[in-house]
Amino acid sequence: RSSDLGSTPNYDAVDAYSKAILEKNVISRKLYRMLDQQNVPFNVKYESLPRNEQLQTLCRVFGVNILDDPDLSYQLTLDNTMKMMAIQLRFQANIPVIIMGDTGCGKTRLVQFMCDLQRAGQGIKNMILVRDRKST
Repeated sequence: RSSDLGSTPNYDAVDAYSKAILEKNVISRKLYRMLDQQNVPFNVKYESLPRNEQLQTLCRVFGVNILDDPDLSYQLTLDNTMKMMAIQLRFQANIPVIIMGDTGCGKTRLVQFMCDLQRAGQGIKNMILVRDRKST
């Protein structure tokens, strides 16, 4: 949903089920257009899409052609998908990314799935896992 803020229109986050505005001005027109050009579905009940369409959406943003689903057991929730897209878009814009969360909340699994999907069946290493067991 579009809203104008001065001369730069922005878009609101809208719940696909209730149509309620979740957060105003969450995305710029430029970013919306970029995602729209990559056929990222908006105002769609993402979890109801077939898994192959969910994967295709991610792959368009990642710039890869999907060959195989890297992990059939990984749940592609809207939250996980939005996190992966946000991480990827920040990488593309050379913005540093820090992923934080409680132990066992799924940080490593999310990044591993993202890396496996981007690898698209190629035998390259695009993730090195370093575990820091120190408490801070």
